[in-house]
Amino acid sequence: MRYAVITVTDGNFLIRTEWGDLPSAKKDYHGLAKALLDSNAGFSKGYIAIMDSNLDVIPGYKEFIEHDPVEAPVEEVEDTEE
Repeated sequence: MRYAVITVTDGNFLIRTEWGDLPSAKKDYHGLAKALLDSNAGFSKGYIAIMDSNLDVIPGYKEFIEHDPVEAPVEEVEDTEE
């Protein structure tokens, strides 16, 4: 059986890594989940999961991650009229 660590961030699907054994996939999942939980990860909503080669999610290895929307900084414009 093969395993893949996948993510869906803001609607974009990505197979991050593939493994021939579940312990290695679990280790990678935890490292990537930690990085995605960072508020600077660059997305607002997403999932991370481990799926097997039958496209079944491994129980306990699917997590929803949500960040507050990043607002663009407001630039103040000086009035140059004299």
